[in-house]
Amino acid sequence: MEDKPTPFKWKLIAMLKRIMNKEPTNFVQHVYFKIKLGEWWKLYSRVANGREDGMTYLCPYKGTGDVYLASRLLAASIGPDRVRESTVCVIGESSAKVARLFGFEDVKSLSQNEMDQMMFLGDVAGYGSLNLFVLHPDPPNSVTGISDHIRNYNGLNFLDIYRAGIFGNEYMRSEPPKFLDVSDKVREFFEENNLIPGKTVVIAPYVNTLNMLPIWFWIELVDSLRNLGYTVCTNCGGENNPIYGTVKIFPEYYEMKDFLEYAGFFVASRSGLCDVISSFSMCKIIIYQPHLYWGSGNNISYFSLNNMGLCSDAIEFEYQGIEFLKLKDDVLKLLHEWEVTHPKEEEEEKKEDGSE
Repeated sequence: MEDKPTPFKWKLIAMLKRIMNKEPTNFVQHVYFKIKLGEWWKLYSRVANGREDGMTYLCPYKGTGDVYLASRLLAASIGPDRVRESTVCVIGESSAKVARLFGFEDVKSLSQNEMDQMMFLGDVAGYGSLNLFVLHPDPPNSVTGISDHIRNYNGLNFLDIYRAGIFGNEYMRSEPPKFLDVSDKVREFFEENNLIPGKTVVIAPYVNTLNMLPIWFWIELVDSLRNLGYTVCTNCGGENNPIYGTVKIFPEYYEMKDFLEYAGFFVASRSGLCDVISSFSMCKIIIYQPHLYWGSGNNISYFSLNNMGLCSDAIEFEYQGIEFLKLKDDVLKLLHEWEVTHPKEEEEEKKEDGSE
């Protein structure tokens, strides 16, 4: 069989590659990088728009937990006045909403490609000379991968890496997020959807970084919860569907505190959402996958909300193997134990009065 002739465009591309590789100071490379630098500088001029603060902060990874920790630490580091004056760049509008929880007003939502270009410009021209500050201990655009190898080393967890890797202080304090009062809106939603205050379980089955538990596990769990008298919601947005038998919810981050505390219970696979709700006063059951290792330790030791000091009351555990029916029973047992040790206010008042 006769070979087809190579299209001209591929011949042209191959020729240009040979020219670029032949001599490191050749004309083609100069033209190429001149064009690229022009594109990067145009983006930089639009993003870093001459704030008095003079510094532009970049969150080069769009993980919810990463943006949450970076914003929390940055807010504590620079103080409320500079928080209001600073420009923070994140990837996507969802990440922008997380950053705004900490008082940042000038938050720019970039595409992944735009963020990569900002990082490339910093690599070439120098972050300091451009007044750029990177809010990640080991940016995905970087080829070093240094901090990846010290995760869990001598107990270094997710927050420790951010504190030391970005700000050079493993013991620095962090600024808690600020949530709005939407209690009236929440009560109205519960009434419209026949949800029971203090007896509603919000499940969060969808994750981005880690693998998801099988859908049938969540269906079985929801069925058991409903049989026990709970009402159930699924937190999900975009193309994700609520688990059968649940009410779909997708509140804004600033609304979550009132919503979840009014519901009373939260059961989730470990995701960045868990960082956002870590300070809420309610039953928080966080499920960690087994056999996932981060540096020298496992999943739960690196990402534990309690270990990081984001809270001290999260109920965190790893399930075993593929024993998902046992996992369901474990979750139900933990819910029951939490209810026994956290009686409702009206029940406590009855005990104090000596009434039944």
